[in-house]
Amino acid sequence: MKLTEDRAKEILENARGKTTSDHWIHHSICVGNSAEKIAECLGLDVEKAKTLGYIHDIGKFVGVFKNHIHIQLTKQFL
Repeated sequence: MKLTEDRAKEILENARGKTTSDHWIHHSICVGNSAEKIAECLGLDVEKAKTLGYIHDIGKFVGVFKNHIHIQLTKQFL
């Protein structure tokens, strides 16, 4: 099954109320919408950019995330 923009957004909407905070869902939708605009400007695959933006934090639905960006960047540059 191909993950589509609509399916990615459906996954996010189904996660509402099932984690300690829904903030990451709103954030993911904003990232997807921003990725869409950037892809348009660069002539890239708009649907793919938007879809991947929507699901970029999907791990927060299945587990606890804490400082995941900080941890990854620290490991990469130390």
